[in-house]
Amino acid sequence: MEVVIVEIDGEAGVTVRAEGVAGPGCRTLTAGIEASLGRTTGDRPTPELYQEAPADAGLAAGRR
Repeated sequence: MEVVIVEIDGEAGVTVRAEGVAGPGCRTLTAGIEASLGRTTGDRPTPELYQEAPADAGLAAGRR
């Protein structure tokens, strides 16, 4: 299951994280939220980014 988690800390810092998405689809999944929030101050890829995405991952990540 693909999940996007948005966390807001006490100083209004926002973290956007995708779980359950292998390969670069995580960036596609979170791109709209990140663009809406404004400037990105950091990027910490998880090991899932470097995993091979399944063949049908394009549809699951909204790339139809």
